[in-house]
Amino acid sequence: MADGNFLLSGYYDSEIYFDETTESWRIGLTTDSELYAVANISTRSPPLGNICFTPSAELGGPDLIVNINPCDDDTDFNCQDGSCIPIEKRWLLYTEGEKSKVGIQLPCPFIRCDSSVDCQDGSDEFVCDLIQVPHTYLPYVPAPPPRSSMPGERSNVSLGVDVQAVLYISEVRGTIDIQFELSLTWKDPRVTFLNLKEELYMNTVGREERKKIWQPIVIFLNTKNRLGSAVCLYP
Repeated sequence: MADGNFLLSGYYDSEIYFDETTESWRIGLTTDSELYAVANISTRSPPLGNICFTPSAELGGPDLIVNINPCDDDTDFNCQDGSCIPIEKRWLLYTEGEKSKVGIQLPCPFIRCDSSVDCQDGSDEFVCDLIQVPHTYLPYVPAPPPRSSMPGERSNVSLGVDVQAVLYISEVRGTIDIQFELSLTWKDPRVTFLNLKEELYMNTVGREERKKIWQPIVIFLNTKNRLGSAVCLYP
């Protein structure tokens, strides 16, 4: 504390302090008093969570969003409101039958983006994209082969067919109508996956995210209208 107010010191000559003259919180350098940014709050209480700081004229630049929290980077997830959620495990009260009065505590790991809100502000469920691609990614260009491949070699696409039902067989026309599910598997080194879960069903890529990446198309030459493969439209 300094002059009765909280003082937050950074690693490299930076600090967050309450300025008595302007009655506002500031973030600045201890080596240059002209370079600072002012928070958009006026309370003397220590700021917590996402705080917007407006740079001084000398510092310039856009507003800064700083998350101030007491969390441990190694063991906690910091919510946007400044609260902390243990990463290793949280404790849920489990009751069943005669043990309902006593209760049993079971460990449950904290998982971000699992459709279960843990932070009071719900920020553990913010920005839950599963796919990240670079700005140079071209979704209409096929996935490149591994770097160890020979010149001119192309990426492999594995195809699987699961016949679900035989609907009709015509011996006269020599045709067969079947219902099947087509699966395609390939590797795209340009794509980075985020927020993956152990349960595979929670890793389903949504429709909008699928538009970000290249997807192979299969043309069935032996069908009546040379049908092409269709990307699933769910969820």
